[in-house]
Amino acid sequence: MMQPPVRLSSSLRRLCRASLAAVSLGGCLACSGEESTAPSVPLVWSVDTLAIVGVAEGDSMQEFGQLIAAELSATGDAVLLDLRRPGVFWFDSTGRFRTVTTVGRGPGEVLQPRAIATSSAGAVLVLDAASARLSFLRESAGRVVLDSSINTLRAPTSLCELAGRVYAGFLLDGMVAHVIGADGRPLRSFGPEPLLPQLDAAGDFGVLARRQIVEPRLFCDSLRRQVVLAGRSHPAVRAYDSLGHEMWSVELADVHSITFQQTEAGVIEGVFDPLNGASFVRSMIAWGPQHLLVQYIRSFPGGPPDGAEFGGIDSRLLDLTTGAEVGRSSGLPLIAATRGDRLVVIENVPFPRALIVRRRLAPEPEASPDTSEVHSANRQAP
Repeated sequence: MMQPPVRLSSSLRRLCRASLAAVSLGGCLACSGEESTAPSVPLVWSVDTLAIVGVAEGDSMQEFGQLIAAELSATGDAVLLDLRRPGVFWFDSTGRFRTVTTVGRGPGEVLQPRAIATSSAGAVLVLDAASARLSFLRESAGRVVLDSSINTLRAPTSLCELAGRVYAGFLLDGMVAHVIGADGRPLRSFGPEPLLPQLDAAGDFGVLARRQIVEPRLFCDSLRRQVVLAGRSHPAVRAYDSLGHEMWSVELADVHSITFQQTEAGVIEGVFDPLNGASFVRSMIAWGPQHLLVQYIRSFPGGPPDGAEFGGIDSRLLDLTTGAEVGRSSGLPLIAATRGDRLVVIENVPFPRALIVRRRLAPEPEASPDTSEVHSANRQAP
């Protein structure tokens, strides 16, 4: 029997946009999180703000549409990905604008940028969904310079680089990582999809729904030469070596998947657990040499109108050798990038902006109220 056409409901489209949003954050901050019941590495930190990039209005190079990703380049620049404007922007460590990509479908241009990463050679990797193109870019004298460009043949959603190899995840491909060759074709693929028994009897619709739930976010761990995958809305986190052999696999407690249902008209609707909501992975960054910080945005039904309500940021700290969860917090902001002691925090409320901060690695006395604030990210709506 021919399947009815599949369409996303308006509430589900709003959910997808909301899961890309971040939270409000002030200048210098100090955050402390909830301890997990497992042996814990305290997620207590404090940072000094080096620069704030982004304004509500007045500077065209800092009026962003929706910031969804960031990287810190080898030269110390903050590289920001704007989904709605669209573009990839370079700013130095003081927040001074350097350059931005050109809008288009050609090599080095972007039209629908979806993910960025940095390479061991110092380039910024940009995935563009409109052209299915992977570009290796760098900033030089205020210009975007194209090192090389690859047509990936399919629309990618996440990537990272390990030992000169690019690993990518593709749209509606499940929790699978692909090693991308010079011609854009996968050289090797690995990562079987987690089981979702509730969708096994749903036919083609179940396949589509499963792949949306477990669509991967990737993190490359150069110290252990492993690639870590986390499902978009699934508790599974898995690590593989560069040849695709599984190193460890965990399912995190209290990470709740969204489920889907298909109406008679063929519209796919998201279904939330009414008590626990649904979790969506938004960030995976190194937290020192031994740990991985995985951050989920939690959403609940009942947001206006008939969409999803923001329920906070759920941060999990994993041991990169074993995958064990060693810390948990609901009080951290959305951290998009890290390099050494520097971090980039992104937010989209009340307007899109990024904070370039330096982490204080040694404990310091509590700052006075006019220079430090305590923030609970889960109290801020995107």
